[in-house]
Amino acid sequence: IALGVAVFFAIQTTNVTLVNALGGTIEKLAGRATLQVTGGDTGFSEDYLKTVRATPGVALSEPVTETMAMLALPEGEKIVVLGLDTTSDLKLYSDMFDEKGLEVKNPLAFTSKADSIAVSRKFADRYGLKDGDKLPLRTQAGTQEFTVRAIFRSAGAGDVFDGNVAVVDVYASQELFGKKGRFDRIDVMNSPNVTVDDLKQRIRAEMPAGITVERPERRSEGLENTVSSMHLGLTVMSFLAFTVCAFLVFNSFAISVNQRWKEIGVLRAIGVTRGGIQRMFLTEAAIVGVVGSIVGVGIGFMLAEAAIGVVLNVSLTVYGAAASPGALEFNYGFAAEAIVAGVGVSLLAAWLPSRAGARLDPIAALHDIETRTSKDVANLPRLAAGVVLLAAGLLLTTFSTPTVG
Repeated sequence: IALGVAVFFAIQTTNVTLVNALGGTIEKLAGRATLQVTGGDTGFSEDYLKTVRATPGVALSEPVTETMAMLALPEGEKIVVLGLDTTSDLKLYSDMFDEKGLEVKNPLAFTSKADSIAVSRKFADRYGLKDGDKLPLRTQAGTQEFTVRAIFRSAGAGDVFDGNVAVVDVYASQELFGKKGRFDRIDVMNSPNVTVDDLKQRIRAEMPAGITVERPERRSEGLENTVSSMHLGLTVMSFLAFTVCAFLVFNSFAISVNQRWKEIGVLRAIGVTRGGIQRMFLTEAAIVGVVGSIVGVGIGFMLAEAAIGVVLNVSLTVYGAAASPGALEFNYGFAAEAIVAGVGVSLLAAWLPSRAGARLDPIAALHDIETRTSKDVANLPRLAAGVVLLAAGLLLTTFSTPTVG
């Protein structure tokens, strides 16, 4: 029971943490933007930047490329590289780039040299980087050496992916990461006299099909849908864990009935009803279920802490969605669901053995266990049913058409 509950609780907790992390990452990357223009995995032509900026009601707009790069270092960590227009004042990302949070010794060199890179304070401290140090990254053109010429505060977008975030010039990024002439998104802030929804409709009317205009929080909902298949697969695994624990409980109570065969016979002989015998075993199953479920919730929370890093890496590898893991929160709703499921599985698994115990013949039960007749063991119909189910499973696996979705 503890095994099944632990897996179920860990998966539910991990999924919520993943979704919250993805949503928080998108909102942090958006900065003060109220809308984001996106074009899917391939991005869109940089020519649409002029269209967006010419739309009435746009107060600020910034082109962005977003690339997940690999450090060409023994650690081999991944880093989110944002391509931003370093010639602008970057007011949309003031959390990172205000005067108090930005350290840049030579602003002219940063904007004029294509190898310039800015890193977060958290990342710089982790690797001991300072102004002028080299940072090798693997790019579309092979391993490239960047020069650290600015360090920004680990806040807002600078705090995503545990601080593994860097900024290069957006046009240099296009060349280095194979995105020539294309942006991944445009971050937009509306003017005070225009509502976000009105501006959204205006920009959408100017954009071709395939380009979306959404609030940042709506994009996070889209990512939640993207990773839903992974959550579904993990949830199926948790039910498989419950199935395994149900067989274990069933086996345990079947053995328990055999070990207490004579005691059941004595109880029946002195007047205990069949219902009383069955309730005795089911009560024991309920107690086992409660204790096992409580232990399982505790184990599951520790398992979730160990699993969240793995799940985030899977999300990054499969879906290309980077996220900053937040602190795990103990969800009492999931805990209640897990405990109810654990107790329910325990009672369900104990029901057949308890019914068998209640139906024992008191006279036969008082004899040695070896005198049990052959009808008490697995009979031919049960064996045949098992063979049929196994054959059906093999046939369905072999002849089902594999599909996506």
